[in-house]
Amino acid sequence: MTLYYNKTNMKKTTTLLVFIAVTGFFLASCGAGAKDKKGDIGDMKVKLEKLKKEKNELDANIRKLEDDITKADPEAAKLVKKLVTIDTLRIGDFSHYIELQGKIDAEGIGYVAPSGQGGQVKAVYAKLGSRVSKGQLLLKLDDAMARQGVVAAQQQTGVLKARLAQAQTVYERYQNLWKQNIGRIVNTGNLKIVTNVPDTYISRVKKGDKVEVVVPESGKPAFISTISVVGASIDPTTRSFITEAKLPSDPSLKPNQTATMKILDYEAKGTVAVPINVVQSDESSKYVYVMEKAGDKMVARKKTVIVGEAYNGLMEIKSGLSGGELIITTGYQTVYDGQSLTTNK
Repeated sequence: MTLYYNKTNMKKTTTLLVFIAVTGFFLASCGAGAKDKKGDIGDMKVKLEKLKKEKNELDANIRKLEDDITKADPEAAKLVKKLVTIDTLRIGDFSHYIELQGKIDAEGIGYVAPSGQGGQVKAVYAKLGSRVSKGQLLLKLDDAMARQGVVAAQQQTGVLKARLAQAQTVYERYQNLWKQNIGRIVNTGNLKIVTNVPDTYISRVKKGDKVEVVVPESGKPAFISTISVVGASIDPTTRSFITEAKLPSDPSLKPNQTATMKILDYEAKGTVAVPINVVQSDESSKYVYVMEKAGDKMVARKKTVIVGEAYNGLMEIKSGLSGGELIITTGYQTVYDGQSLTTNK
């Protein structure tokens, strides 16, 4: 029997074996890596629970020692009191605004042109943002040019001369306007602010919503208005829709000025709001610390709360506080439930 040695086949076989070995090693490594990752997460969770248990035990020991010190030496008890700053919670109204940049525009802006020019709008029968249907008349254009063109075509003679003469006439009319510096007429007695609103707010913005318009250059307080137009479609490029609100006639307001529109999209009457920074979170809920009287001393109490909207540094509290509580505004990060407190008088 004769054996033939094929060098090419041997190389292919060797390469295949090496590939299988590397692939197997890689899969084994990935499997081990996934197991190691799961093991690390499990270890971290166990460690976290252990630390929480130790913290609770430490808090309990600290409270017991403070009580023992208070009983044994009332004067020394003053040294273990935590110094905090408090504020009394009051019932009031909470408002949330969507703040957006916009520009001032005029309801009536007309571009001056000689009469008879094609494309000029003679009448508008639909308002911006209103719903329209198929076949509905939206606007009327000046058809004088079209009618003149039909007559000229029907005559079939002197068409080029007529067009040339007409073009010359139009040029002369425009030249007369340019010489008088006439080209744009703005009705500043009927102004509005126009803003693009991101489509994420489409369910929160509607016609009639209250708005505050701030124009920094005017040096005046915010103008109060309501949304008069809400666009019926979303711009595919900016993913936003148009809103408009009317502005009063004011010499300090000019078309194309930038302004901030603050849309009131949420309001709660007779509620409690706290500084947003005092609201803390743990693994199960949100909470704040208040100061309460316990016997002859003042102590910290942890209050679990359900929060609502946040705006302008304040957080709405839907439940957990009723007003009148002494909220801890400084030192709340390091107090614990039941800790003795003192404040600067």
